[in-house]
Amino acid sequence: AAYAEMVRPATVREGRVARYGLGLMLGDVAGRRALSHGGDINGFTTFTTYLPDDALSVTVLVNTQGPTRADAIAGAVAAAALGPRAVAVAGARPTAADVAT
Repeated sequence: AAYAEMVRPATVREGRVARYGLGLMLGDVAGRRALSHGGDINGFTTFTTYLPDDALSVTVLVNTQGPTRADAIAGAVAAAALGPRAVAVAGARPTAADVAT
């Protein structure tokens, strides 16, 4: 029951449905359905995502809060792992600057 609540989109004011469950973002990574969570504090950034339809998990830990985005790196890794299964989504492809180290 707890997992079902985590992956069910929350209903917010006026009945609007959010892209967020209990602690998980509900969206897409590399154009595929994904459950994700990320955060940052004091110079560290993290992002983890699970693509249930592909049985793929990617976790990125970055030792900076600079311009390097952990979510963009995770998207690039997922796209590389999925190969032709990755779906091109407008604006979803990271640029070289997003994944620069």
